[in-house]
Amino acid sequence: MARIGDVQSYVLVLVSRGVRSFREVVETLHRFSIPKSSIYTAIDELARRGLIVRRGDRIELSDAGREMLSLAMQSIVRKVKELTLALKLVEAEFVDSETLSMLDPDTLQELRARLEELMRVIDESLKSWKRIEVE
Repeated sequence: MARIGDVQSYVLVLVSRGVRSFREVVETLHRFSIPKSSIYTAIDELARRGLIVRRGDRIELSDAGREMLSLAMQSIVRKVKELTLALKLVEAEFVDSETLSMLDPDTLQELRARLEELMRVIDESLKSWKRIEVE
């Protein structure tokens, strides 16, 4: 999937949600402190790439734009599920290999780094209890 920028993503989402007027798209995004020039550039680039179609003041998603948005949403949903699972793992008392096998390598590395940091904090806390020896 080809990458698109944040402002381009916002335009695709607005158009997919029924905001079809060029002026309305620009005004909506400008209210969130996005420069109008960035919005114009994003719309022009989306049209050049065939992800939207401009007809006068109207903007519509092309088939390619709908597909791009669908793939992006699937990716976002997958990442949210992975992060939710990772958070549950951190909160859980135990972790089994089947659960871990569902995570992608990047998520596993992030989880490992967080667990290592948690272990460091636990070790420091335990060291403050003079009667407990930490390896």
